[in-house]
Amino acid sequence: MKDIWSKANPKKSDAAPPFFTPDEFDIYVKKATKEAFIFHGKPIDYDSIDHLEYDPKKFRITVVHTSGLRQDLGVKIQWLVRAHLQFAQEIRIVRTEKGESKEGRTYPLKTKEKVKKP
Repeated sequence: MKDIWSKANPKKSDAAPPFFTPDEFDIYVKKATKEAFIFHGKPIDYDSIDHLEYDPKKFRITVVHTSGLRQDLGVKIQWLVRAHLQFAQEIRIVRTEKGESKEGRTYPLKTKEKVKKP
């Protein structure tokens, strides 16, 4: 019998690894201005990133690369950040070292479907 599912439905092991591990970054959103930041310590290829997508129903961010590769950011978004993150239109990814900003870029942040405020 022909296996019609293997190519259409890749195994979980075929999925791209998370962009960061949970201990490699922090997310911060300024409530008043809706400015969003991801602070991290490891070097990354900023040129390979096209934009990020936030899914407020799953509480996940996906990093979308210029090549089409999609990677989960690496954690479920914490409840304190969720309500404000969905209204941000861009997100800054900033590499820090010893508490100082070293480099970074700003990317569009696309929210799949906004959740109404309680």
